[in-house]
Amino acid sequence: MSGGDGGFSTIAKVLVGAVAAVGIGIGFCLFYEADTSEYDKFATPQPITIPKTRVLSIELVGDPNETAPKAGAALFGAYFSLRNNSESKLFPTPPIRARWPLPYDTPRHKWIGRYALVVGPDTEMPPPPAAAASDAADAKSSEPTPTVEDWSYGDYAQILHVGSYATEEPAVDKLKSYVTNELKDSIELDSHEEEYLLTSGRFVPVDPARYRTLIRYKLKTQRTANSDSAAAKK
Repeated sequence: MSGGDGGFSTIAKVLVGAVAAVGIGIGFCLFYEADTSEYDKFATPQPITIPKTRVLSIELVGDPNETAPKAGAALFGAYFSLRNNSESKLFPTPPIRARWPLPYDTPRHKWIGRYALVVGPDTEMPPPPAAAASDAADAKSSEPTPTVEDWSYGDYAQILHVGSYATEEPAVDKLKSYVTNELKDSIELDSHEEEYLLTSGRFVPVDPARYRTLIRYKLKTQRTANSDSAAAKK
Protein backbone atom coordinates (compact mmCIF):
# COMPACT_ATOMS: atom_id res chain seq x y z
CA MET A 1 0.00 0.00 0.00
CA SER A 2 1.24 3.48 -0.76
CA GLY A 3 0.06 7.04 -1.02
CA GLY A 4 0.63 10.12 1.09
CA ASP A 5 -2.40 11.27 3.02
CA GLY A 6 -4.36 8.13 2.24
CA GLY A 7 -1.68 5.96 3.78
CA PHE A 8 -1.50 8.13 6.87
CA SER A 9 -5.25 8.18 7.40
CA THR A 10 -5.38 4.39 7.13
CA ILE A 11 -2.60 3.80 9.60
CA ALA A 12 -4.10 6.42 11.90
CA LYS A 13 -7.20 4.24 12.11
CA VAL A 14 -5.06 1.20 12.82
CA LEU A 15 -3.00 2.94 15.47
CA VAL A 16 -5.56 3.59 18.16
CA GLY A 17 -2.90 5.22 20.28
CA ALA A 18 0.71 5.20 21.33
CA VAL A 19 0.84 4.41 25.01
CA ALA A 20 3.86 5.81 26.87
CA ALA A 21 4.40 3.18 29.52
CA VAL A 22 7.05 2.78 32.21
CA GLY A 23 10.65 2.20 31.24
CA ILE A 24 11.31 3.29 27.67
CA GLY A 25 7.60 3.79 27.19
CA ILE A 26 6.62 2.10 23.93
CA GLY A 27 3.31 0.36 23.41
CA PHE A 28 1.15 0.62 20.34
CA CYS A 29 -2.49 -0.40 20.57
CA LEU A 30 -3.43 -2.16 17.33
CA PHE A 31 -6.65 -3.71 16.19
CA TYR A 32 -5.36 -7.26 16.51
CA GLU A 33 -2.64 -9.38 18.04
CA ALA A 34 0.27 -10.43 15.87
CA ASP A 35 1.66 -13.94 16.34
CA THR A 36 5.12 -13.62 17.90
CA SER A 37 5.58 -17.26 18.89
CA GLU A 38 8.55 -17.60 16.52
CA TYR A 39 10.56 -15.62 19.08
CA ASP A 40 9.77 -17.92 22.01
CA LYS A 41 13.11 -19.68 21.50
CA PHE A 42 14.82 -16.53 22.75
CA ALA A 43 13.36 -17.00 26.23
CA THR A 44 16.90 -18.20 26.88
CA PRO A 45 19.74 -16.05 25.48
CA GLN A 46 21.14 -17.04 22.11
CA PRO A 47 23.65 -15.73 19.60
CA ILE A 48 22.18 -14.39 16.39
CA THR A 49 23.65 -13.02 13.19
CA ILE A 50 21.67 -10.16 11.65
CA PRO A 51 22.40 -8.86 8.14
CA LYS A 52 22.57 -5.20 7.21
CA THR A 53 19.00 -3.93 7.30
CA ARG A 54 17.33 -1.00 5.58
CA VAL A 55 15.11 0.95 7.93
CA LEU A 56 12.94 4.02 8.14
CA SER A 57 14.39 5.77 11.17
CA ILE A 58 14.14 8.85 13.31
CA GLU A 59 16.36 10.05 16.14
CA LEU A 60 14.83 11.92 19.06
CA VAL A 61 16.37 13.24 22.25
CA GLY A 62 14.45 13.36 25.50
CA ASP A 63 12.48 11.30 28.00
CA PRO A 64 11.35 8.14 26.16
CA ASN A 65 7.89 8.52 27.67
CA GLU A 66 7.61 11.65 25.51
CA THR A 67 9.68 10.71 22.47
CA ALA A 68 8.27 7.20 21.88
CA PRO A 69 4.75 8.31 20.88
CA LYS A 70 6.23 11.04 18.65
CA ALA A 71 8.52 8.53 16.98
CA GLY A 72 5.68 6.08 16.39
CA ALA A 73 3.46 8.73 14.85
CA ALA A 74 6.25 10.00 12.60
CA LEU A 75 7.38 6.55 11.44
CA PHE A 76 3.95 5.12 10.72
CA GLY A 77 2.91 8.41 9.14
CA ALA A 78 5.73 8.08 6.61
CA TYR A 79 5.74 4.30 6.21
CA PHE A 80 3.09 3.95 3.51
CA SER A 81 4.37 6.82 1.38
CA LEU A 82 7.80 5.21 0.83
CA ARG A 83 8.95 4.25 -2.66
CA ASN A 84 9.81 0.65 -3.63
CA ASN A 85 9.05 -0.68 -0.16
CA SER A 86 8.61 -4.40 -0.73
CA GLU A 87 7.86 -4.84 2.99
CA SER A 88 4.90 -2.45 3.00
CA LYS A 89 1.85 -4.12 4.48
CA LEU A 90 -0.96 -3.18 6.78
CA PHE A 91 -1.36 -6.49 8.64
CA PRO A 92 0.97 -6.89 10.30
CA THR A 93 2.94 -3.68 10.22
CA PRO A 94 6.54 -4.25 11.32
CA PRO A 95 7.39 -3.84 14.99
CA ILE A 96 9.30 -0.75 16.00
CA ARG A 97 12.88 -1.27 17.11
CA ALA A 98 15.08 1.26 18.86
CA ARG A 99 18.73 1.77 19.63
CA TRP A 100 19.75 3.34 22.93
CA PRO A 101 23.45 4.31 22.71
CA LEU A 102 23.82 6.13 26.03
CA PRO A 103 24.27 4.56 29.50
CA TYR A 104 21.11 3.86 31.47
CA ASP A 105 22.09 6.36 34.16
CA THR A 106 22.06 9.23 31.65
CA PRO A 107 19.46 11.84 32.73
CA ARG A 108 16.25 10.86 30.95
CA HIS A 109 15.82 14.24 29.29
CA LYS A 110 19.12 13.58 27.51
CA TRP A 111 18.36 10.05 26.32
CA ILE A 112 18.93 9.45 22.61
CA GLY A 113 16.43 7.11 20.97
CA ARG A 114 17.00 5.89 17.42
CA TYR A 115 13.64 4.43 16.46
CA ALA A 116 13.09 2.47 13.27
CA LEU A 117 10.81 0.32 11.13
CA VAL A 118 12.30 -2.32 8.83
CA VAL A 119 11.60 -1.66 5.14
CA GLY A 120 12.51 -3.36 1.87
CA PRO A 121 16.12 -3.27 0.59
CA ASP A 122 15.29 -0.94 -2.32
CA THR A 123 13.14 1.47 -0.33
CA GLU A 124 13.57 5.20 -0.91
CA MET A 125 12.02 8.31 0.58
CA PRO A 126 9.43 9.92 -1.71
CA PRO A 127 10.29 13.34 -3.13
CA PRO A 128 8.44 16.19 -1.36
CA PRO A 129 5.63 17.86 -3.30
CA ALA A 130 7.30 20.51 -5.45
CA ALA A 131 5.07 23.38 -4.42
CA ALA A 132 5.29 22.62 -0.73
CA ALA A 133 8.92 21.56 -0.48
CA SER A 134 10.38 24.98 0.28
CA ASP A 135 7.73 26.00 2.79
CA ALA A 136 7.86 22.63 4.50
CA ALA A 137 11.64 22.78 4.76
CA ASP A 138 11.52 26.21 6.34
CA ALA A 139 8.74 25.30 8.75
CA LYS A 140 10.29 22.03 9.88
CA SER A 141 13.98 22.72 9.60
CA SER A 142 14.42 22.26 13.33
CA GLU A 143 12.19 19.18 13.62
CA PRO A 144 13.63 15.66 13.18
CA THR A 145 11.95 13.76 10.36
CA PRO A 146 12.12 10.09 9.34
CA THR A 147 14.75 9.03 6.84
CA VAL A 148 15.65 5.80 5.05
CA GLU A 149 19.07 4.39 5.88
CA ASP A 150 20.94 1.12 6.32
CA TRP A 151 21.67 -0.15 9.82
CA SER A 152 24.75 -2.34 10.11
CA TYR A 153 24.47 -5.39 12.32
CA GLY A 154 26.56 -8.56 12.54
CA ASP A 155 26.92 -10.96 15.47
CA TYR A 156 24.64 -10.24 18.42
CA ALA A 157 23.31 -11.94 21.54
CA GLN A 158 19.56 -11.72 22.04
CA ILE A 159 16.93 -12.51 24.66
CA LEU A 160 13.13 -12.27 24.79
CA HIS A 161 11.74 -10.36 27.75
CA VAL A 162 8.09 -10.91 28.66
CA GLY A 163 6.73 -8.25 30.98
CA SER A 164 6.76 -4.53 31.52
CA TYR A 165 9.69 -2.34 30.55
CA ALA A 166 10.25 -1.64 34.25
CA THR A 167 11.09 -5.32 34.80
CA GLU A 168 13.69 -5.67 32.01
CA GLU A 169 16.78 -5.51 34.23
CA PRO A 170 16.93 -9.24 35.13
CA ALA A 171 16.67 -10.15 31.44
CA VAL A 172 19.45 -7.69 30.57
CA ASP A 173 21.64 -9.10 33.36
CA LYS A 174 20.93 -12.65 32.16
CA LEU A 175 21.90 -11.71 28.61
CA LYS A 176 25.15 -10.05 29.70
CA SER A 177 26.01 -13.04 31.92
CA TYR A 178 25.42 -15.36 28.96
CA VAL A 179 27.78 -13.34 26.78
CA THR A 180 30.49 -13.33 29.45
CA ASN A 181 30.22 -16.86 30.82
CA GLU A 182 29.03 -18.93 27.87
CA LEU A 183 30.15 -17.06 24.78
CA LYS A 184 33.37 -15.95 26.51
CA ASP A 185 32.93 -12.55 24.94
CA SER A 186 31.90 -9.02 25.84
CA ILE A 187 29.40 -6.53 24.44
CA GLU A 188 29.66 -3.22 22.67
CA LEU A 189 28.41 -0.89 25.42
CA ASP A 190 26.63 1.51 23.06
CA SER A 191 24.83 -1.26 21.17
CA HIS A 192 21.73 -1.77 23.35
CA GLU A 193 18.81 -2.39 20.99
CA GLU A 194 15.24 -3.42 21.61
CA GLU A 195 12.51 -4.64 19.30
CA TYR A 196 8.96 -4.14 20.48
CA LEU A 197 6.85 -7.04 19.27
CA LEU A 198 3.75 -5.08 20.21
CA THR A 199 1.18 -7.77 20.83
CA SER A 200 -2.17 -6.16 21.62
CA GLY A 201 -5.89 -6.57 21.86
CA ARG A 202 -8.66 -4.97 19.89
CA PHE A 203 -8.90 -1.30 20.92
CA VAL A 204 -7.47 -2.21 24.32
CA PRO A 205 -3.94 -1.42 25.53
CA VAL A 206 -1.85 -4.48 26.29
CA ASP A 207 -1.42 -5.53 29.89
CA PRO A 208 2.24 -4.64 30.62
CA ALA A 209 2.72 -8.13 32.03
CA ARG A 210 2.25 -9.43 28.48
CA TYR A 211 4.67 -7.09 26.70
CA ARG A 212 7.16 -9.01 24.54
CA THR A 213 10.47 -7.28 23.86
CA LEU A 214 13.57 -8.57 22.12
CA ILE A 215 16.72 -7.20 23.75
CA ARG A 216 20.02 -7.51 21.91
CA TYR A 217 23.67 -6.45 22.18
CA LYS A 218 26.42 -6.51 19.58
CA LEU A 219 29.29 -8.83 20.44
CA LYS A 220 32.81 -7.45 20.61
CA THR A 221 34.09 -10.43 18.63
CA GLN A 222 32.51 -10.55 15.20
CA ARG A 223 32.75 -14.22 14.23
CA THR A 224 30.78 -14.10 10.98
CA ALA A 225 33.08 -13.65 8.00
CA ASN A 226 30.61 -11.53 6.06
CA SER A 227 29.57 -9.40 9.03
CA ASP A 228 29.02 -5.86 7.80
CA SER A 229 29.26 -4.49 11.34
CA ALA A 230 32.94 -5.38 11.45
CA ALA A 231 33.53 -2.67 8.87
CA ALA A 232 30.89 -0.14 9.88
CA LYS A 233 29.18 0.82 13.10
CA LYS A 234 25.81 2.44 13.44
